[in-house]
Amino acid sequence: MILRYLEKVVCGEEMNFGSKVVRALLLPFSWLYLGGLGFYLKLYDWGLKKRTRLGVPVICVGNITFGGTGKTPFVRMLCEFLQKNGVRPVVLTRGHGVKHEGTIIVSDYENVLANAGQAGDEPYLLAKSLPGVPILVDRDRRRSGAWACENLKPDVIVLDDGMQYWQLEKDVTVVIMDAVRPFGSGYVMPAGDMRESEKSLERADLMVFSHCESVTNDYLIDLAKRLNKYVDYDNMFCASHIPVKLTGEEGETDLSFLRDKDVTAFCGIGNPNSFFDTLERLGARVCGRIIFSDHMDYTEADMADVEHIAAGRIVVTTEKDAAKLEDMYVPNLYVLDIEFDLEDEERFEDRLKKHLVG
Repeated sequence: MILRYLEKVVCGEEMNFGSKVVRALLLPFSWLYLGGLGFYLKLYDWGLKKRTRLGVPVICVGNITFGGTGKTPFVRMLCEFLQKNGVRPVVLTRGHGVKHEGTIIVSDYENVLANAGQAGDEPYLLAKSLPGVPILVDRDRRRSGAWACENLKPDVIVLDDGMQYWQLEKDVTVVIMDAVRPFGSGYVMPAGDMRESEKSLERADLMVFSHCESVTNDYLIDLAKRLNKYVDYDNMFCASHIPVKLTGEEGETDLSFLRDKDVTAFCGIGNPNSFFDTLERLGARVCGRIIFSDHMDYTEADMADVEHIAAGRIVVTTEKDAAKLEDMYVPNLYVLDIEFDLEDEERFEDRLKKHLVG
């Protein structure tokens, strides 16, 4: 309970007097963190620390907040674009919660070689949804990148969640920002859920606003004006999260199945409210909302709790969460698949190519 309360404080979900006191106590540590980070980055500027340059271009996908901005579905879309243009990408990712030392080959050009328990939920989902794109998990992306260049001969490396991975040189940095909460709680860790200050957006070459389906055009215009000092308008893009498939025990079902249905929804993702809001836009009546920690390793007891709360109602979860259930059985379970829909794809492809070739 205490950890969940602190999480809500950090993410700005709790705004009462007690949460303000907790945040005030944490703010000095945020200042220390920013000071230490600034000094650490200066070591690179002064030449006292060196970044590794891989043998192929590196496209970094990242953000400045914790939580679900849409990096993983964007990486999937980006790799599909690269494949369509005859470019062979390899994805390097950390793999949240993975304790294995060394590089895990989640998939190669032909097969998926590791499951969600071994590699993490997001790398496993990427491997399943991107046939022909190798996915490698390693905390040391220099090591996995060097292995990939030697053994897989890619044309380009896609660095997933790599904005704060300082040790690699990057040719293009794409920042994904949740349009609903672009700066999270507005405070830098540990007082808030920002990984860096807003000024760090100066490192962005391209900026993509996700969850644009949940905000107005006027709001997006104001947000773009605020961020124009970091990124030119020509390098800003909008994207929406679009539900595309609902799968139950008997296979794929039309999305209209959820209309006017009472459902219990559970998830362990960075932005759970976006999932619940999507279900409501599909016409479902979300009677029960169960939020687990991001990247949750589910147990039979967790699913028994879900079943008890659902009390016979339809249960809906995300594709990412379903990957962690393995052989666990949940009655009336449906999985909602959501895709990243980027507006003005041709302009994005053009800007990406220009940044890659300099």
